[in-house]
Amino acid sequence: MDAPHKLYKATSDMLDDSGNVLVTAYAVERPDGQWSVMLVNKDREKDQEVNVVFADDTLKHARHFDGPVEHITFGPTEYQWHQSETGGHADPDGPATKTTMNGGPAAKYILPKGSITVLRGKLSQ
Repeated sequence: MDAPHKLYKATSDMLDDSGNVLVTAYAVERPDGQWSVMLVNKDREKDQEVNVVFADDTLKHARHFDGPVEHITFGPTEYQWHQSETGGHADPDGPATKTTMNGGPAAKYILPKGSITVLRGKLSQ
């Protein structure tokens, strides 16, 4: 859709023992009324489970994905680089894994170790 996308500030409270952020988030309101949240799990050792909450200053309450949420992940299962003396190669080399799940206040989204995940859907009122 040829229209502006609105980027919003996103934060994460997923920290390691040293206080480093393990999961970073980027939130976009799309012109079609859906929201996309890109989540980067920087933990290379373990998966992270997250709950996504949207703080709505206008409505003065928390919102969540509502209804079907598209879950697209690109991580070690979809891509692994194998270094060699002549450069290297990827195996596997995609594609991203796509699933759909139901949103809601209790929805938990699994972020595989060392992955990028995009969640896309509509928000609750």
